[in-house]
Amino acid sequence: MALQTFWQEPPYRADLIDAQRRITSPWHLWTNGVAKFLGRRLIVDAAADPPNLIAGASVSAAVTVPGAVAGDFAVASFDPMNAGISLTAQTTAANTVTVWFTNLSGAPIDLGAGTLRVLVEKYK
Repeated sequence: MALQTFWQEPPYRADLIDAQRRITSPWHLWTNGVAKFLGRRLIVDAAADPPNLIAGASVSAAVTVPGAVAGDFAVASFDPMNAGISLTAQTTAANTVTVWFTNLSGAPIDLGAGTLRVLVEKYK
């Protein structure tokens, strides 16, 4: 299986602007590629206050991410975080990412209120 890269180096050796003050083809192609790549990422911050979690317990939180669709990749982070908590994120419906907080430690954990950040990478 071949590794696909999303990024390529800018065409440093090519002129940026031609004699007619237009962007040259190599730079035009490169900037279009960057714009397409950046448009594939959706990032949303949401306030969250997960309840106390006993050992082994899980709780979910739904986050609205406009533009997310089933099949998109999702990743989440939470601040403040605890080493005993695992976060799992999945695009579960159009415009919705569900994040699960799971207590993997042997003791109850109270994370308190914080910021839940969700990153969605568009599949197509």
